[in-house]
Amino acid sequence: MIKNIILYFGSFNPPHNGHTAVARYVLEAGLCDELWFVVSPHNPLKNDAELACGADRLRMTEIAVSERLAGLRVSVCDVEFNLPTPSYTIDTLEYLRKEFPQYTFSVLAGADVFEDFGRWKEHRKLLNDYKIYVYPRTGHALGEYGAAVTFLPDAPTFDYSSTDVRHRLLDGDDVSGMISPGVLSYITDNKLWPPMADFYLERARLHDRNGRMDKALNDYLRAQELDPQNTEAAERIAMLREIFAYRYFDYYNP
Repeated sequence: MIKNIILYFGSFNPPHNGHTAVARYVLEAGLCDELWFVVSPHNPLKNDAELACGADRLRMTEIAVSERLAGLRVSVCDVEFNLPTPSYTIDTLEYLRKEFPQYTFSVLAGADVFEDFGRWKEHRKLLNDYKIYVYPRTGHALGEYGAAVTFLPDAPTFDYSSTDVRHRLLDGDDVSGMISPGVLSYITDNKLWPPMADFYLERARLHDRNGRMDKALNDYLRAQELDPQNTEAAERIAMLREIFAYRYFDYYNP
């Protein structure tokens, strides 16, 4: 019996509850025998400045699957880490089709990918040779590709992305409603996207150790602005201001 596999490609940087909700919908709708999360090392159409390393993203995806999709027919696939980079979907599909001739492969994607789908490598071949399931994303339409794909209008929608999750983490905001507890713990334990207050505080300490007190003061002030309850920043600001007042007595007391 030929097994039908749906491949859910993505950076998963990090994987969030929207990803797992869509995967659950696809599996419970009986659209495939198994779903594989294919973690990509680098999307050639995306900026990788905030991209966590592949091992971290694979592990986070495994955690998200274990917490949100336990008992379902889901795997996390690292095949693209063993193929040439950058990663192209068509190359991965052709490789898997040769490696697993007993399987058929389809693709799951969000409607947002069709904004630049014309730039994908051999995108016409991809449309012709493989079935593509598309779930809705707010504000994104399929355009000219609508007739060539299978749209899933009833799939769950979510109004945030991995980028939103990262930026909320950097701002020190709560993301517990966006990612699973284990993923949040992994991010925190490994300091993947530390809050900006922590970043400025750490840099201020470095300036302090190297005697760059003016730069240290600026960073402590920024850390306090982002985290008004930070006692370390408040204490160091007070101390540095005393040092500057003493050092530049005439400037501070004209």
